[in-house]
Amino acid sequence: MSEPVFAVARVDHKAAPVRALEFKTWAELTRGLTRHRIGPKDGPGWMPARIEPGDRKAERVADVSALALDVEAKCERQPDGTKRVAGPLPPPLQSVAAELELRGIAAALATSYSHEEPTGDGGTLGPRYRITIVPSRPIRPDEVKPLGLHVARLLGIGDAFDAGCLEPARLYYLPRCPAEREHLAETAIVEGQPLDVDAMLSAARASATPPPGRSKGTEGASVIDAFNAAHDVGAILESHGYKPAGRDRWVWPQSTTGEPGVVKLPDSARIFSHHGADPLAGEHAHDAFSAWCVLAHGGDMRAAVREAARILGMDRQQTPARPRVADTAPDTAPDTAPEAWPDPAPLPDGLPPVAPFDAHMLPEALRGWVADIAHRMQCPIDFPAVGAVVALSGLIGARAVVAPKARDDWRVVPNLWGQIVGRPGVMKSPALAQVLAPLQRLEAAEREQWKAAHEAWELDCKVAELAAKQNEKQAAVQASKDPAKARALLQPADLPAEPVARRYLVNDATVEKLADLLTVNPWGLTVFRDELHGLLCAMDRQGQEGARGFYLTGYDGNQGHAVDRVGRGESFVPRVCLAMLGGIQPGKVQSYVREAVAGGAGDDGLLQRFGLTVWPDVAPEFVYVDQWPDTPAKQAAWAVFERLNALQPVADTDPQEWRFTPEAQDLFVKWLVPFETELRGEALHPALVSHLAKYRKLVPALALIFALVDTPESAGLIHDRELIRALAWADYLRTHAERLYAAAVIPETAGAHALLAKIRAGKLQDSDGTKWQAFEPWRVSVKGWAGLTSAEAVRKAANVLADYGWLAREAVPTGASGGRPGERFLVHPALLKRVAA
Repeated sequence: MSEPVFAVARVDHKAAPVRALEFKTWAELTRGLTRHRIGPKDGPGWMPARIEPGDRKAERVADVSALALDVEAKCERQPDGTKRVAGPLPPPLQSVAAELELRGIAAALATSYSHEEPTGDGGTLGPRYRITIVPSRPIRPDEVKPLGLHVARLLGIGDAFDAGCLEPARLYYLPRCPAEREHLAETAIVEGQPLDVDAMLSAARASATPPPGRSKGTEGASVIDAFNAAHDVGAILESHGYKPAGRDRWVWPQSTTGEPGVVKLPDSARIFSHHGADPLAGEHAHDAFSAWCVLAHGGDMRAAVREAARILGMDRQQTPARPRVADTAPDTAPDTAPEAWPDPAPLPDGLPPVAPFDAHMLPEALRGWVADIAHRMQCPIDFPAVGAVVALSGLIGARAVVAPKARDDWRVVPNLWGQIVGRPGVMKSPALAQVLAPLQRLEAAEREQWKAAHEAWELDCKVAELAAKQNEKQAAVQASKDPAKARALLQPADLPAEPVARRYLVNDATVEKLADLLTVNPWGLTVFRDELHGLLCAMDRQGQEGARGFYLTGYDGNQGHAVDRVGRGESFVPRVCLAMLGGIQPGKVQSYVREAVAGGAGDDGLLQRFGLTVWPDVAPEFVYVDQWPDTPAKQAAWAVFERLNALQPVADTDPQEWRFTPEAQDLFVKWLVPFETELRGEALHPALVSHLAKYRKLVPALALIFALVDTPESAGLIHDRELIRALAWADYLRTHAERLYAAAVIPETAGAHALLAKIRAGKLQDSDGTKWQAFEPWRVSVKGWAGLTSAEAVRKAANVLADYGWLAREAVPTGASGGRPGERFLVHPALLKRVAA
């Protein structure tokens, strides 16, 4: 069976015709349906329908590819234009997700634009969300309404959904929410089988009921409705220790006042708690199920629905679904007895190991400070070490350069780019904030000096303006008597140039603004982005080619760049010198690397310029450290920043020039020749070659930085000690580069590890817990596991597992309608036995 594909019509806005018809897999579709955009409601929309571009009319719909149900309470518009709920509120999104999970139906859910939290006084519109359900086959236009009504009744939303969504040509907005309600956005992806359209339609015809409201009995009702029909909210409270105190009032068990703060709302089966610390307190009223969910399950809606279904005997009332793969195995299936399978071989490591950072690779003045930061934060020392070196490189900028060859005009500017790779929560941002603090202090001091100078300059300008007015009056008197004297009086006064504050750090600036800043900071700046992925992706977009070119130029540090702007003409930056630093998560950098290596928008060497990329292993143990910073070490390191802040070029346009000593020059040649020879060979992946080629700049730049820190009075000479330290960095950084590009070189191995881990954990199963003995790639992809979100990614990972004996490949013959044979994979019996145990 091939991966299901959905016809999706794209629409620009609600009044626009269909722009294009596309075909998406379920994994691709759910990614768009479960990601909220922040902004106004009207915008891009979609239709789960096969309709050609043009007018959006029902008669032009060939079939509907997915069943979408818009869940919301019935509302009435008030005289003041506001809406007020006029019917029962729908159940929360997670409870319906639990219903779908219980019935084994694959679906995606997301709150809609007007979703609000329900309140005890009914003053909000309450839950509003969309359910998108996978059907077993395309739905004919005339089948959409009866199918949708029947499914709505089964899910308990029959009297709280918009029947207009059952129009075949209905337009749906992609999930959006206002900025002020962003925190309320919810989504859920339910794993399961496609909804059996034919079985559902047969059941709908058999029931022969009018469009139903929510059932109050257990037959055909949702689990929540059935639970509420069978339980009294007061009995639920009293079973959890709440004490009755008169009619429809209860006292919270831990109340210190003894006041009956839990009351039953008039003409309702819901209660509201006024006890501040009561778990039922808040803005919400509770029915029997809601109270039981909070008190017995800590608010876990899905767990509560499963348990309620078990109590009510509804856990066996599964919705008919398509046959599972394991149920339709052909007679030719291979022998699954353990003795018929060879022992599987261990998988190769998904990511290569990296060298640990040795603090002795840092100049002595920085060593104690960096180590102290890493120790107090319990983060890898790699994080603050790389941050400190990049911060110094940006501070030096183009004020000093190194000549790597003795008789050549090749010059290297020591501005460097660093990238910290680590998952969330491993202290990337706090560590970088610590090492950037010296630059922030320098910038704060510069701003104070600039403020005083600018105020004095403004006074000078005011005085000159007053003098000019006085001279103008005198010139008017002299105009007829002595024209020459009048002209002299009208000559403008010479004013000092407007003071400009030196900048050190830039966080978020357009290319045009960066160009302006570099015009007045010609020796360079440091760009810091807490999350680099946003910057990289922003420059991948169409129309951002100029931004990419600007940053690429900024890495060299000694080239000019012209910026053309509409309305402002052309401006030329004589020298674009940028150091860059930021953090990024492993998953995001892996996807970016894969795209860059595959020839995507990032395949222009931008990523490879991050020579100081580190992806260290994080220690699994956490040691609690509560101590004051090492003040002497901090003072020693910050003194280096103060000293290099005063570093002066030879002239306004000429930097200091540093060279290697004869011993260091000989050492550099001995490293460079075999290094260049390796790059010209065929052993390395082209992406890694492109990255390592930037070490031609990295190594001499590091040596220069270390010399400026260690031996600033050495008359512009870099000794072999500083170069040896730079070469040690190159060896260390190369292991991290190999880990970075392994994400693209061996992505199937990483996916195979991920898939094997899921199999071992017993995750290959239906929503009712039935384990899979075999699977087709698309069935795994709809689960949305990281690295396995497409059928192709699962297929590649499964093929690796088959190569090593963990799975067995099997062709799936075509059906009566023909088509290309499919493929599925059988799981090694040893794995199944382990999961069962």
